[in-house]
Amino acid sequence: MKEKIDSSMIGPAEASLFRSADQIKKDIVELIQANNAIYPKDVQVEVQDGNVTLRGCVKDQMAVEEAIQAARNVLGVTSVRNELEICG
Repeated sequence: MKEKIDSSMIGPAEASLFRSADQIKKDIVELIQANNAIYPKDVQVEVQDGNVTLRGCVKDQMAVEEAIQAARNVLGVTSVRNELEICG
């Protein structure tokens, strides 16, 4: 029987041990899609062992900051690497 993990009892770094990269990526993409400051197709999200890399070309610095914050807000993310460019 698989034991259920209570995520309220662990920190973000430990959560990355229990959440798959696909789960983390899905949550980040959903937050980006829900954010009006970011055009979702402009941002590519890669996740490996809780480490997130954001790539792409966004319209302004606000979109960069919003994408970074979206990634940081997801349980299981241990670091965010910003490789986004502002393309106007």
